[in-house]
Amino acid sequence: MPALPNFCAPSGQSRSPFISVDSTKNLYLEEIPNERGRMALYSMPGLRVVATLPSGPIRGLYTTGSGRTFAVTSTTLFELFAGWTFLSRGTIPTATGPVSMEDNGFHLFFTSNGQGFAFNLVTPALAVVTPPGLGFGQVGFLNGYLASNDPGTNRFYFSDPLDATTWDALSFYEAESSPDPIQALTSNHHELYLGGTHNTEVWRVTGTSLDPFARLTGVEIEQGTLAPYSWVAADDTVYWLGGSAHGEAPVWMLDGYTPVRISTHALETRMVGMATTTDARGFVARHGGMCGMGWTFPRGARRGCMTGARRRGRKSPTCSAGGFSPTISVTCTAWPLGSTCGATGPPGSCTSGTRPGTATARENACGNGPRRTCAVRASA
Repeated sequence: MPALPNFCAPSGQSRSPFISVDSTKNLYLEEIPNERGRMALYSMPGLRVVATLPSGPIRGLYTTGSGRTFAVTSTTLFELFAGWTFLSRGTIPTATGPVSMEDNGFHLFFTSNGQGFAFNLVTPALAVVTPPGLGFGQVGFLNGYLASNDPGTNRFYFSDPLDATTWDALSFYEAESSPDPIQALTSNHHELYLGGTHNTEVWRVTGTSLDPFARLTGVEIEQGTLAPYSWVAADDTVYWLGGSAHGEAPVWMLDGYTPVRISTHALETRMVGMATTTDARGFVARHGGMCGMGWTFPRGARRGCMTGARRRGRKSPTCSAGGFSPTISVTCTAWPLGSTCGATGPPGSCTSGTRPGTATARENACGNGPRRTCAVRASA
């Protein structure tokens, strides 16, 4: 069979059908070992139902540092166990938007529509936490402290050390390098990233209890975000859908503290044609050794965007449209410690997503031998 040059490639539909109409669906791109420049396309894993939660949609999945896994639905906090059993850990006011979740070893803390909730990992008990400002935004964890931005402002508050239930009204800092409000907050490598509409600041812990945080001087990332839940921490860096004073921007990856564009023109053209990208939700999934970062757009187009693993000779991966079925929107990731895919091998990475139907957990039913990986998806 003759070789087909440039056949293996990501989606690359241009603004003109006369230039390119390439579309890659349910496949991911990988470089062939020991053959520099030669690529292969491998299929994405399939799914099978393993559990159904009583309520949906799934708004967040989280695995604590001790390996306990939790799911937040529209009304309930559930804990998931090995074998895909689950138990209700308390109810919350009905909502459908995404939640932000972190733990400090003693509490699981999550935010929903400006409200805060702390689940005691020892007793166990779920408690409502009064916000110290206007409300809770996204939450991160650094050196014993939980931090959360105050929506619509440039402030972020921090909790008492190792106590998710106590937030003092005077325990806050302000992002001052730019007057734009904080849209996104995420932690990575003992640093706190505060994404505004136009700029991003980086903060670190100081090691002192009286003044625990300080902005990293000399670092000014002049790219912000318009999609708060698009931020993804993976492979020793962070990724996000950008925004700036000049309008919406590409998908960015930090190389040190320098933003590097990883989205293709084809993906950017597709995003411009969406009704909105501000509701984009990021996720991470591993399959066959590849770490993939993806985004779904609930009101724009229910299609994943995958970035391939960093390949030899490349400084950064590329991000293009495609990679997932348009009927499945992955939104968050987690893994119940001790669960397996079945009799063919140990579990790998896992993801959660939504599609029309009931709240259902799913796992990968593809692959063979000990290299089989699993995915958890929740339908809504």
